[in-house]
Amino acid sequence: MKINEVKPMLVDTIPKHLEEGILYIAPQYNAIVHKCACGCGEIVSTPTDECGWTLSYKDSEVSLHPSIGNYHYKCKSHYYIKKNKIIWLQQESPTQQQDQPNKKWWNKLLSKLIKKKQN
Repeated sequence: MKINEVKPMLVDTIPKHLEEGILYIAPQYNAIVHKCACGCGEIVSTPTDECGWTLSYKDSEVSLHPSIGNYHYKCKSHYYIKKNKIIWLQQESPTQQQDQPNKKWWNKLLSKLIKKKQN
């Protein structure tokens, strides 16, 4: 089910099972993870290091920049997170999207974080 708002949650490690509508923020790993806002169930990872997204956090409201373009998933969803709200955007072709961080590298890191949590 498509959502229009997220709730930020600071965590030490990314949990094995993610809940819909929760934006898991692990600052020590420069990691932000959530289930896709369209409701497809895919895990979306947004690194906040020098090649990733910018996180703004004020009064328990979070914003991410640039937009999240899930063109590698079937849903092809595209949205911003601004003050905990999902702002839906029209789908664009991958050639029109902004430069996104290296997803392969980030998914490897995410996998390591989840495995560490399981141990």
